[in-house]
Amino acid sequence: MLPPENAAAVPSLVARLDGFQLAIFVSPTAAMRGHAMVVASRNWPKGLRVAAVGIGTASALEERGFHAVIAPSGEADSEALAELPELQDLQGRSVVIFRGQGGREWLRTTLAARGARVEYAECYRRARPDADAGGLLARWQSGGIEAVSITSAEGLANFFEMLGPTGRGYLR
Repeated sequence: MLPPENAAAVPSLVARLDGFQLAIFVSPTAAMRGHAMVVASRNWPKGLRVAAVGIGTASALEERGFHAVIAPSGEADSEALAELPELQDLQGRSVVIFRGQGGREWLRTTLAARGARVEYAECYRRARPDADAGGLLARWQSGGIEAVSITSAEGLANFFEMLGPTGRGYLR
């Protein structure tokens, strides 16, 4: 994880947090980095409700002192969060979404259709590690790797690129 390319935009948004009614965090990383960006320059605004896309993100927020985090109890995605009663009537409300740079527009589009004014606080960016896959491929070929867990489409694309054609052959 790296700082966002437009890191200069975040401080001005953080200074305006009192004007928002809801802050949504889309990942544990967004919770960690977004919270750190806010508390580096100010206190969290009283009355600014907090929401998370899933229980992992909700736990990361609770570890940072948030209570009554709005989060779905089942699926952990934007669609499940948007189904909750607290996110139905947003007419005239301001919502800030803490996230990594880029990503899906679905949540913003959905909340805006419900009458919300939505802004992003992009607090990090994902980047493919600059690593030599040679050691990984050698361990994999010798049977030292039995499973790989990847949690995002972007992570999978990065993994495929790192492996190259030879490594991708090991996925069979």
